[in-house]
Amino acid sequence: LTTDRKMSEPQLVSSGDSTDDENQRIQLHQQVEELRGFNEALLAENEMFEQFIIHSDKQNQKFSVDPQRNDKLKKGSSIRSISQSRELTIEQKLYVSETAIKEAQKDLEQLRERNMKTWDHYVSTLEEAKLCLEEIRKGKKEFEQKLLRRANEKRLEMKEPEKLLLYIVDNITKRTNIRSKYENLFYFI
Repeated sequence: LTTDRKMSEPQLVSSGDSTDDENQRIQLHQQVEELRGFNEALLAENEMFEQFIIHSDKQNQKFSVDPQRNDKLKKGSSIRSISQSRELTIEQKLYVSETAIKEAQKDLEQLRERNMKTWDHYVSTLEEAKLCLEEIRKGKKEFEQKLLRRANEKRLEMKEPEKLLLYIVDNITKRTNIRSKYENLFYFI
């Protein structure tokens, strides 16, 4: 691929110089990629430290309210304090990363609890839907047994449409009566 490109470009430089230039370009690209990876790691580390500092400031505010805890905080401040120079010691980095891990584990546990509550809600909803479906099937079966079975009998063929209409009207009146009772109950409440 590189030889095809070299042929298409005008050759102003000798062939030895072009391979050196190509090698330098490759090395520069590799260095740039290494630096990008290093910069991404530093940015992630800086973000973690910023989150830690924000979290520790919140904790310090909580501790300043309780004087007994404030004394404990002063005793452990050598571990928690960030040195005045811009770099953290290995112990401080370890402490920060352990704290970040503990917070992440706590967040994970809270998410698990929320997911379990959601799961329980979905399971109960599914069970309720199954019960409703079962009631619908029972109603369908009852309807088929009462009306359609009789409709198949030949001696009652003439009266079946009237019976079907009476059955439907009776069910409608029952429902309206029940609704009116509930409306009256809710009206008085």
